Amino acid sequence: MEATSKSSSDDSRALEDGRTEQQTVSPQEVRCDESSALSTSLNVNSDVNPVIPTDVDTLMARLMAQLSTHEREEVYNDLHGVADEVVETPEMIDEAMTRMKGELASMSTDATAYREALAQDRSFVHSYKSLLCFLRAERFDPVRAATRLTKFYSLKMKGFGLEKLTKEIY
Repeated sequence: MEATSKSSSDDSRALEDGRTEQQTVSPQEVRCDESSALSTSLNVNSDVNPVIPTDVDTLMARLMAQLSTHEREEVYNDLHGVADEVVETPEMIDEAMTRMKGELASMSTDATAYREALAQDRSFVHSYKSLLCFLRAERFDPVRAATRLTKFYSLKMKGFGLEKLTKEIY
């Protein structure tokens, strides 16, 4: 099938049977600067000046300067993924450990490596220091901490074998 010639401004061309086919444009034909691409991607009216990254930085700096010191610190913590501090009390730690041990006891078959580690050395697996690390990692959510612990033992068994399951790896 032969395509009839159309002007280069058309983005489709007509085929003999009346259908149209999208033209492909080579990278050499595409000429576009950053500002036009940015304004196109942001659906900015072409009559309006495009947004330039340095303008955004200036705007952000101005907005941040308007915040109080406490609000600014919260924004920075959110930006960098720093969570609010959890105040640990002995009662809270004991309750979370008790609930975590209950979760571990009721885990399904995906906890076979954990159960194997318990059979090898219960005091190593349920040491205060070890359980507290997993609770802190999950901000004292016992369900998530128990899941993390079972995944840890599963990966440790895959990586180091059964004989290293209840040994410190340095």
